[in-house]
Amino acid sequence: MANALKMLKLKPTSIQFIQELPINAPPDKVWKAVINFAGWFHFDTDKSNGPKITLEPHIGGRFMSDKKDGSESRLYGFVSHIEPEKLLRINGPMGMSHLPVSNTMIWELSPGKNGKGTLLRFCQRAYGLMTPGMQKDYQRGWKQLLPQIKALAEKSKR
Repeated sequence: MANALKMLKLKPTSIQFIQELPINAPPDKVWKAVINFAGWFHFDTDKSNGPKITLEPHIGGRFMSDKKDGSESRLYGFVSHIEPEKLLRINGPMGMSHLPVSNTMIWELSPGKNGKGTLLRFCQRAYGLMTPGMQKDYQRGWKQLLPQIKALAEKSKR
C-alpha cells in the first residue's frame, strides 16, 4: 500500500470485475456462509494469525477487522442492501482507506444449473484515486477468498 502521508501522482480511475463460482449447496447454506465473514475472510491458512473479522448483517452494519491485541481496527464498509439468500451489497473503502474512493462489493446468489446448487456471483466496482494495478490485486485477492466461501458452504451442508 502506498504511503498515506506522501503526495501521490494519481488520476481518477475506475475498476470493475465480476467473478462467478458454482457451489454445491442450496442458497440458504451459501447465504449462511457468505455472511459468516469470520469463517472465510482470511488470507492466512492459519486463521488464528489474522485479525478478528466481523460483519453485522443488517442495513448500516459494519464489515470490519480488529487485531487481536487491540492495536488496530479497520472499517471496510457498511451494508447498504441486503436480501437474505439472494443479495448482499457493501459500500466502503475496502482497504483503500487512505485514498478518496467509492467502492461497492456485491454478492449475488441464484439457483445453479438444473436447479442444483447455487451460483455465487461477486462484483466489485470502485471509482476514485487508485494506485496502478489495483484491479489485478483485488481480482487476485477475491480469487483466493471466494473459494473459501464455497468450502464453508459445502462443508456446512453435511
